Amino acid sequence: MTKKNLTYPLLIIGSFLTAISVNTFAVPNHLGEGGVPGVTMILYYLFSLPTSVTSLLLNGALIILGLKLLPKPTIFKTILVVILNSIFLHLLAPYPFVFENPILAPLVAGFFMGAGIGLVYQGEGTTAGGTIVAAMIEAKTGLPKSSGVLLTDLMVIIPSGFVIGFEKMCLTIISVYLGAKVIAFISEGAKPKRTVVIISPKAPEISAALEKNIQRNGTFLTGTGSFSKAPQTLLYIVVESGEILPLKKTVHEIDDKAFMVVSEAQNVLGTRFSN
Repeated sequence: MTKKNLTYPLLIIGSFLTAISVNTFAVPNHLGEGGVPGVTMILYYLFSLPTSVTSLLLNGALIILGLKLLPKPTIFKTILVVILNSIFLHLLAPYPFVFENPILAPLVAGFFMGAGIGLVYQGEGTTAGGTIVAAMIEAKTGLPKSSGVLLTDLMVIIPSGFVIGFEKMCLTIISVYLGAKVIAFISEGAKPKRTVVIISPKAPEISAALEKNIQRNGTFLTGTGSFSKAPQTLLYIVVESGEILPLKKTVHEIDDKAFMVVSEAQNVLGTRFSN
């Protein structure tokens, strides 16, 4: 089965898992959440408004506001996810699960929320909510989407403490943190990747040593120093996060003045990088 054929199963399963997180685990244990799900929970706690209804209304409004910010192929999938999620929230409302051990609630809720959002992303959709708000913030201020999502989550989680209490707010932060880790796991796999740019006159020697020590090869790039105007050789390489320390050690042994930049890799595709 190709990834294209899996698109809609991923969106359906992802929508179902996020609904389980909210109505089966988070709400019955009086937890909160970031973004739109968090707002729907607050409205439920304060006014007993069904999360299925408020989720549909809030996300629907955000989709209308963010139509110009979402890629056209993503719009339909996002609308589908919002509708499916609201249906699942309604169907799951009669099936709450209350944990005797309070620490288990945020762990399970966070896992299901992260898994659900991760699968939706794999299906090339979005859950609307914070994704659209973050896109709007980026368009207005230039703040990266990842920071925008964190900002919108905090804007909901912190005020929720006045409704669910400080202890539950702290548990909610644990839940959201775990959810983010699960999303990253589904997106990046068990071994997150890092991109490294190394600028050194000894770049060829460094490349040969890295091939020998950590079995990674890279690509040579050429550039010109903005101050010195001298030609520069750059080595661009992708490694696993656990290989960063041996990479740094290898580089410093050859050129302790080498300039390095390490960045997170959102996705590594193709056959040239093998685990």
